[in-house]
Amino acid sequence: MKRILIVDDYVTICRLVASILEDSYDISYATDMLTARQLLEESRFDLIIADYFLGAADSHANGWPLGDVCKALAPQTPVVALTGLDPSLQAILKAGGARAIVPKPFDMDYLIGTVDQTIS
Repeated sequence: MKRILIVDDYVTICRLVASILEDSYDISYATDMLTARQLLEESRFDLIIADYFLGAADSHANGWPLGDVCKALAPQTPVVALTGLDPSLQAILKAGGARAIVPKPFDMDYLIGTVDQTIS
């Protein structure tokens, strides 16, 4: 079974995304940058689903810190970015390594389709 790491500072978002995907994927999650880094150092994942704002209150001004961590520790692993922000941030997210972007609040079918397409 393919493995997915979900990283979001809201545990409810992590649990919600996990509940949507857990029938098809092996799910782990982290709610902070330190835990995400540890999991990426210790395990291999087939996909990372990552919140844009995790890791820095000023992420918008300084790129995407979590994307940088994902690129450094798991450069071959595709990343799907979760964001409740303006779609104009796509360039920042793509530069940070995101292969796909899922806007919050997300549609369950859109999330599943994006994950299935990105992980295949």
